[in-house]
Amino acid sequence: MAKRNRQWEKMITIQLEELFGPGEVAVGEGEIFGSPGPTIEMPYFWAESAYGELASLEDTLDFARYNCDLPRPVMAICQRPGQEPVAAMFLEEFLGFLEELFEIFGSEEEETEDE
Repeated sequence: MAKRNRQWEKMITIQLEELFGPGEVAVGEGEIFGSPGPTIEMPYFWAESAYGELASLEDTLDFARYNCDLPRPVMAICQRPGQEPVAAMFLEEFLGFLEELFEIFGSEEEETEDE
């Protein structure tokens, strides 16, 4: 897996904080001095991040799954230099996440039927 880049992680947390609100997202202590925890602390997800030429979504997701000790879906946020950051989840967890969203907000299909 790629090495941690705390400056890049801080940039990601600032973007996530715009969504979740002030104080809800932070650079985590995961893998620092053997500390347990995600590399990005945020509501609802266990988020691991990787930046650099060796950043791999698959490796980062596997790392997240191995280290996650909470009942949360895991997420990988990765970026290689010169490319856009990407985020990924395992399909089963992504489908569960979408199912919960549809329960809360409904689906477009339901909205069409109501019209």
